[in-house]
Amino acid sequence: IEGMCRSTRASAVPVVPDSE
Repeated sequence: IEGMCRSTRASAVPVVPDSE
């Protein structure tokens, strides 16, 4: 579970600022 949460957050971190 921790691995999945970290993978989703790490992928969402660069995606949020990239879209802005």
